[in-house]
This record gives sequence, structure tokens and C-alpha cells, in this order.
Amino acid sequence: MKNQNLKLAFIAFTTLLLFNSCKKAIHDLAPADKEKNSTSALDYIKSLGFRDSDIKDIGTDYLVDGDMLFSKKTGVATTNGGASKIKTDQYGAQNYLGLNTNVVINIDASMSAYTAEINAAIAQWNGIPNCRVKFSVGSSYNVTIMANNNIGGACGQSYFPINGQPGFIIYISPAAISGNSFDQRQRTIAHELGHSIGLRHTNWFLNEPQNGTAPNSAHYSATHILGTPTEADPVSLMNGNECGTGATVLSNYDKIAVQFLYPLNPPVAGTSPVFRYYNGGSSDHFYTTDYNELAQGNNTGYIFEGIGFFAFTSQVAGTEPVYRYYSSSAVDHFYTRNATTPGGYIKEKVAFYAYPNQANSSVPVYRYYHGGTPAEIDHFYTKNQNEFYWGAGGYAYEDVPFYAY
Repeated sequence: MKNQNLKLAFIAFTTLLLFNSCKKAIHDLAPADKEKNSTSALDYIKSLGFRDSDIKDIGTDYLVDGDMLFSKKTGVATTNGGASKIKTDQYGAQNYLGLNTNVVINIDASMSAYTAEINAAIAQWNGIPNCRVKFSVGSSYNVTIMANNNIGGACGQSYFPINGQPGFIIYISPAAISGNSFDQRQRTIAHELGHSIGLRHTNWFLNEPQNGTAPNSAHYSATHILGTPTEADPVSLMNGNECGTGATVLSNYDKIAVQFLYPLNPPVAGTSPVFRYYNGGSSDHFYTTDYNELAQGNNTGYIFEGIGFFAFTSQVAGTEPVYRYYSSSAVDHFYTRNATTPGGYIKEKVAFYAYPNQANSSVPVYRYYHGGTPAEIDHFYTKNQNEFYWGAGGYAYEDVPFYAY
């Protein structure tokens, strides 16, 4: 099964783990006969590579890995036979924040006694340089922090982001943290804020092997990101199961993780983000520099996955147009510098401009292909060569079609 539930690693220490063009009619992205029903929240969680032993039914939600919440109302499009999303760990979560990375917090009255700790936690995240995620407290909020002593003995729990929005509720247990020091109390809150923007536990591997197949048949694989350590980060604030004892400040690699996912500025002047989406119903990855084309997702099954890379929206010296082609039979978008339309595809537009060879500190963007039935065909593009171990989950590495940032 395509993308068979890989656990990718946007880790803070060893593996980091996420505008102008003519609008494309939304119905062209995925014809109705290719759309599938949304999977249940449980199937979605399993599709991310979590084992059954990681998942606990707590009523209206599923509790995963001790302090990560998934609402049972969550529905995510899947391919035939199961979900097919990429597993990312903080190691990062499945989804990340969209274009709006301003996280505005409502401090529920039940947490008013911990306002100082909340502000200290916010200050930690806001102190990361060159990062566009910013936390604040305000009335027009998208995250609520509230007290809840009935969370199974955990110090805190948080929802993960979905469709570009941060996890909307963070629970903190005063009963569990009241005896801790101020630094440890703010650490718990900062840790849960990290989950709300898509970071998972740095030390996930203490309870899981690096690679394998879970009892639910989900393949998982944690992979190293170039430029980060290959050993554990004992001082990561995002380590799990360390309430009252863990690091109280963000480690350098915690900061690198967030800077990697949410860079403040494009890496090169004049470039724009190329937004990445995935439709599990038609097994199609879609890339665009026009944020208005799909916005936060939720359009015909497309889910916002973050910024894939940065490219130019107009031609500069040394760059070439990258064309976007579309196959209605395969429901597949294909991106190439070749101006000759491939068989079975139609040329839609120039998607962006990129270098044909490595130049001006650009990096390779790797292309993978998944064959099979029309519902399984997909071309996938990433600047992270470890995302598929040079080919995994039914994908085969093809080549480097262009260089970007």
C-alpha cells in the first residue's frame, strides 16, 4: 500500500522531522469517482504507524503515547484498503501549521493560577530566532489551555494540528504538577505547546524499534535528517515521560526542528514557499506556490502537509520553468522541466521556476514514483532524501528533476 504508514523523522535532535498563479478549479484536482470516504480517527492514527499498544480509547478521544490526543471526530481521506499518510515524528506529527502560524492562546479560568508558567512557556518558543511560529494570549484564540485532573495521571495532554490549524485544546493536570518547581511546571506547558504545533516525543525510540511492522500492519521507519546528531538528545524538552524531571529549556536541536519546519524567511530572497498537499482518496501529492489554490486543505480530500520546499514564482537567471501536468485517469500531478507533455497527461501551467543543476546553494529535490492501479499512482517530491530511505512504502526513487531551496 502506497506510503504505507512510514514513521518519518523530523526530530529535534537526530531527525527533524513543514503566491501568485491562476486558480485551478477544485473539481479538477480529484474527480468525484476517485474520492473515497474518510477513515475513522482510529484508522488514521494507525495509518501514522502507531502500534495498538500506543493507543488508548478515553471516550471522545484517543490518547496516543501518553499525552497526545486525537479526536474521534477526526476524518482523513484514505486510499483503497487503508490510510496512506506519512508518519512524522518530532520527530514531527502528521500535520503542521499552515500559512497562519500565529498561535493565540485562551487561558481558561481553571488555569489562571498558572498564568506565569504559561507566559514563561510561550517566551521559550517565541525566543527561537528565524522561526515564524509565534505564540500569544488573546481573545481571538485558536488554542485553549485548561485544567483537567482526569487525564490518567499524565501531567498534560495536547491535540495535534490538523489541516493547518494548531491542536485546539491543551489539558494540564494541576494535581500532577502542583508539587513540581516553577521551571518544571512551565516545562510541562511548553512541552504540550510543542505537540500543538506538530512535534512528537524526541525519545520515542525508547519504546519502539527504529524500523519494523506494527501489529496493525503499519510499517514504521524513523530516519536521520542530515546535519543532526544520530544519538539521543537527553536535554530535549520534547522528551516524553519526564514530567517533573526533564529538561526545562528547549535544546538546540529542539530549536533546529522548529526552524526547519517553520522558517521565518525563505532561504533565498525572491523565492516563495511551495505548499505540499496530499489526497489519500486519490493518492495524489499536489504542490503549488498559490496558497489560495487549496488554502488549508479540506478541498476534495486534500490535506495540507506543510511547505515542501522554496522556489521562484518568476524566472531568474539560471532557472527553468517546472511544468505541472495532470492525468485525470490516474488522478496524478506530475512536475518536470520537460516541456513535452507526457502520454496520458495534460499540461496545466508553469508551477514554479527552479534550477536544472545545483547552483547558488540550491539543494536537490528528489522524485519518487508509486505505480499500481490508477488509485495508487503518485509522484512525490521532497528535498529530504531520507523521507523514503531512497524508496520505501511502495515508492521507487526516480531522479532529481530540479534544484530548489
